[in-house]
Amino acid sequence: MKRFHLIVWLLLWVGGGYAAEVEIVSHNPRPFGYVVGDTVSRDLVISVKSGYALDEKTLPKPGRLSAWLELRSVDVREIRVAAGRRFGVKMTYQLPNSPTEVRMVELPAHRFSFVGPGKPLEATSGEWPITLAPLTPEEVLARDGLEAMRPDIPPTGVDTKAVRRRLIGYGLVLAAIVLYGAYRYFGIPYLAKMRRPFARAYRDLTRLNQGDFVFSQVIDRIHKALNETAGRSLFIANVDHFLSSREIDGSLTILTREFFELSRDEFFAGGNLKSRRSFTWLLDFCRAWRDVERGSA
Repeated sequence: MKRFHLIVWLLLWVGGGYAAEVEIVSHNPRPFGYVVGDTVSRDLVISVKSGYALDEKTLPKPGRLSAWLELRSVDVREIRVAAGRRFGVKMTYQLPNSPTEVRMVELPAHRFSFVGPGKPLEATSGEWPITLAPLTPEEVLARDGLEAMRPDIPPTGVDTKAVRRRLIGYGLVLAAIVLYGAYRYFGIPYLAKMRRPFARAYRDLTRLNQGDFVFSQVIDRIHKALNETAGRSLFIANVDHFLSSREIDGSLTILTREFFELSRDEFFAGGNLKSRRSFTWLLDFCRAWRDVERGSA
């Protein structure tokens, strides 16, 4: 029944407007490919002007029509429209016998009458030929193009634009969530590490030209990083207390004490130890502290 309603509405869309008083639009079945026992449905949409009703006495009665055709059922449904009236009539036939060769069977014409304020109105559906084949046919009747082979009916396309747009939207939302999670759990901690004292000091030192760097400026830059890390000014006298509060290995502790000796010599004793330490040594020392504050050492 759902299929019948769909067909009726399609016929309404294709059929257009009313004729002057009454009009029949017929949706006929395929005209070939039937054998004994098959059922065939014919759908009619009848449009009539306002004020007229279908005279049900003129509807065809179910029953045997011929040796090759039997009317099984007649379903009538009124369809609401803005102007006039429309009726959907579905007639279902069955083919009760099998011929010895391909035979043409006519779905009969039917006359419908409508009663109203004026004279009765009438409309007739035309005949429609179909072919009934034996169960083991030798050949197919080639009337009106009813050859043995026909190309397949192409499938009706399905509009997937809405589905594609929805999937793209889901994908964008998922990508935004993944990017936010990556930034929240990886980007923010990484940026925080890059802003720590020795990370900034190491970047500053790598930008210097090793050939003509100023030794005191390099030591002063590392001193600032140590002071920021400790939260106070460090000297050789209080550096041991600072080192004991940090989880660092013994080698870095030794290097830090050597750095403070080098710093004291540079700023207060004339720089006699300068020749014993190179720029590379200072850069490696800074990188070691950077690794500690990153938690990778």
